Amino acid sequence: GFIGKWLIGSILNINDVYQLNIEIFILSRNPNKFINDNKWINNERNLKILKFDLSKKKLNFDHNFDYFFHLANDPNNEKYNDIFYQLNYNLKINENVINFCENNINKKVFFCSSGVVKNITYKNELNLNNSYGIMKLISERIFLNNKKIKNKLMIGRLYACCGPLIPLKTHYAFNSFLNNIINNKNVLIKGNGKTIRSYIYGSTMSACILNLTFGQKYKENVYEIGSSRGISMYDLAKKLMNKAGSKKKVIIVNKLRNEFNHKYYTKNDICDVLSINRISLDTAIEKCFKFYKNIT
Repeated sequence: GFIGKWLIGSILNINDVYQLNIEIFILSRNPNKFINDNKWINNERNLKILKFDLSKKKLNFDHNFDYFFHLANDPNNEKYNDIFYQLNYNLKINENVINFCENNINKKVFFCSSGVVKNITYKNELNLNNSYGIMKLISERIFLNNKKIKNKLMIGRLYACCGPLIPLKTHYAFNSFLNNIINNKNVLIKGNGKTIRSYIYGSTMSACILNLTFGQKYKENVYEIGSSRGISMYDLAKKLMNKAGSKKKVIIVNKLRNEFNHKYYTKNDICDVLSINRISLDTAIEKCFKFYKNIT
């Protein structure tokens, strides 16, 4: 997915710049599709792509690794809000990852969680519409309760990201708005447009994950990877359209059931916490339009 591609690209770039000769092993359910969709990884001698489905079988490498990045999950599938599917599917993956990492990972295990774990309740009741968040929080607890890997565990609660390589045909607001504008369509906001989210650019996201994973001074197990600079979905749609010079309309459909107008942004900006240069939302949007203009 988007996160994995940016991480791979960042590590390959580090290899080139510093001649570190880091080997990267990628587990993919469909390696051929991954390679065909990402021509930029061809001929990378330090990259090995293995066909493997962590939800179906255990990892049995007779080999130790320094780092393990657990990014395996698809929030775009049709069972996004199916709590039973989410738990069964992801708990199996977590079990296989933990069994492998207990004895085969020397330094750090990074687990990609989500900022939505902070919105799993509404009016003191469990919000079953946030099955993804419930699953992520349970997964966090499973990893944190494992004594063998807790001391080498880093959990990143990732908030919304943007940038080249994001999948355009998804339910995510930024992606959907961008896709409609590129295709000269009206932008549809399914809710009331008041929900506030924050966005970080792909390179910022990968820099944060790598700093937290490779760095020695970050002692907490859980960090929020996001921006403190929120924007409403209506204002985001208008900003995207203005940047593109679109003459189409923003249409508020307002048909989401149980919309809670949540605020999905962090109290502390991760760029400030890690002293990483921030790429503004305006610049990120410009980079997105430039990228997709060049490939369409």
